[in-house]
Amino acid sequence: MSVMPQMPTTSRIDLPPGPEAAAAAREFVAISSTAHGAGDVVDVLRLVASELVGNAVRHGGGARSISCVVGDRGVVVEVVDGGGPFALRVEPPPDEEDCCGRGLFLVWALGCGLGSGPVRGGGKWVRAVIATELDMNAGEFGAASELG
Repeated sequence: MSVMPQMPTTSRIDLPPGPEAAAAAREFVAISSTAHGAGDVVDVLRLVASELVGNAVRHGGGARSISCVVGDRGVVVEVVDGGGPFALRVEPPPDEEDCCGRGLFLVWALGCGLGSGPVRGGGKWVRAVIATELDMNAGEFGAASELG
């Protein structure tokens, strides 16, 4: 008897302006992922949310919202900010003493797929795809911004 895959569950919140956004994002992904059966990756999701929102606040004109899409194969965390397009950098900075520039590399090193794209009306989305222990093929998720 095969188990039917479930439709992904999408949750989204608007984020407060400034540094408070990261704490709100960490709490949101923890609650959302646990409620929808992805509690096994909650620590990774908190780190991912913190890094993506921190980058949005520091470099992207502020974080507007965060979405969490939980499906059978993993979780998509997507942050929308007010910034323009940028090239994802996934290698650590060449200077070992530099305290900045390692966040997306760290997210990537955890095995997360990364992507970004423009948002209609301005801004961009940046997402990370985190595979759950159920299936390590997380590449089949669409962006949360494409799911509603």
